[in-house]
Amino acid sequence: MPPSASPPQTPEYPQSRPLVAVAWMAGTVLSFLAVTISARELSGQLDVSELLLYRALVGVVVLGGAVLLSRRLATLRTRAIGRHVLRNSIHYIGQLLWYQALVLIPIAQLYALEFTTPIWVLLLSFAFLGERLNAAQILAALVGFTGVLVVARPDFSDLSYGVVAGSVCAIFFAIYALMTRAMTRTDTAQSLVFWQVAMQVPLGLIVAGHDLQIALPQGIGWLWMVVMGLGGLGAHFCIAKALMVAPASFVYPLDYVRLPLGVIAGFLIYAEQIELAVFLGAALILLGNWINIRYGAKRPRSAG
Repeated sequence: MPPSASPPQTPEYPQSRPLVAVAWMAGTVLSFLAVTISARELSGQLDVSELLLYRALVGVVVLGGAVLLSRRLATLRTRAIGRHVLRNSIHYIGQLLWYQALVLIPIAQLYALEFTTPIWVLLLSFAFLGERLNAAQILAALVGFTGVLVVARPDFSDLSYGVVAGSVCAIFFAIYALMTRAMTRTDTAQSLVFWQVAMQVPLGLIVAGHDLQIALPQGIGWLWMVVMGLGGLGAHFCIAKALMVAPASFVYPLDYVRLPLGVIAGFLIYAEQIELAVFLGAALILLGNWINIRYGAKRPRSAG
């Protein structure tokens, strides 16, 4: 039976709780910001594939240890290993592109390009989840996407690889988001995050070790590695929890708040230039968020 935007109220698909989703996404935003800064700091020591490998290793150690100590191995149980493999492979490709863009273009521009992800989620949510969009959600998407264009303003006459990578990663993240939303009906948040990092360890070993050489962090790089791993773990755990209480098309636009924080971090830490367009675009993005939060949660019923 195809999933519905307004399913029966069963334990498998709990009632939508927008405010709880907002709280979880606040944790997501802060965690992703920690990942951004730590990855930038490590980029001088490690290449992108090595960053992803160590991030996954930290996640496996921390989450696996926590589950063992709490004796809650049952929370990692899954009946969808095949879907986990597909979902996590898609996410790994998106991450590779995102990290490559991170070291090539300013943080604000990367975040802006990445923030087309909710637009892709809104457009694809009907096909993947049977979720219908109301007029407010369509308006929110248009306003938010306009803000993204104002901030990014990529020069398409001289298109860099960083801009392309930052744009394409959003498509992979959108597919990953929709698959995550569907899998929250059968898997716990712990299961979703654990299998994600566990499966990305062998992927990371293959990609990072293709030349039979894997570098190690040096000095304070070890601390940044832990911050990056914990940040990634926390971000995806919070996303999984948010997706358990609200639709993907509501949850993901909340991540737009990361943009102004990224602008501030880029300016204070890396002396990245702040322009008026960034503030104007951020204002539009936040307006789109407000429209979605205020009116978008009132969803029409699915035809299925």
